[in-house]
Amino acid sequence: STNGSSIDPTRLVVDGCHIENAWDHGVYAASAQDSIITNCTIKTSAGTGVKVRGSQNRVIGNHVSATLVGITISGAGASPDAYSATSHGSIVANNTIEQTGRDGLILDTINTYTARHTLITGNYFRNIATEGAGYAAIRADGNYYQIRNNIFENCDGTTAAVIAGGTA
Repeated sequence: STNGSSIDPTRLVVDGCHIENAWDHGVYAASAQDSIITNCTIKTSAGTGVKVRGSQNRVIGNHVSATLVGITISGAGASPDAYSATSHGSIVANNTIEQTGRDGLILDTINTYTARHTLITGNYFRNIATEGAGYAAIRADGNYYQIRNNIFENCDGTTAAVIAGGTA
């Protein structure tokens, strides 16, 4: 694997891990359901620090630094809900995301399946988008996001938060 950790989990817990110098992703949970990635330190990844595809996952209390992208939450491409989403009900909270070359947090669409109903709260975004314009601390496709109580410091991208492409 080119990742620090890459699995197809249900109710997986990744807690307190230290991952450094991952070639691609620090932690990649593909087709995840009700999983928790918490209290991890991910440093120096050429890809994403934490990448999670699926529903009702929690990415809480991690420190992600010196990565291309901090955290990505996306659809998994299987068993969509009534809104054609395969990623819903996830929480991204109380993380420190710093020194990303591009976006700090991406809420993404994969094969037309979007992330929806995601809570983004209490995160600290610092020195984001060091590659410059065209990136953001938070970039999202889709709808039904709650973005609250986050801190944005030294975001060199075009915008702190970009929400685009949503339909009702």
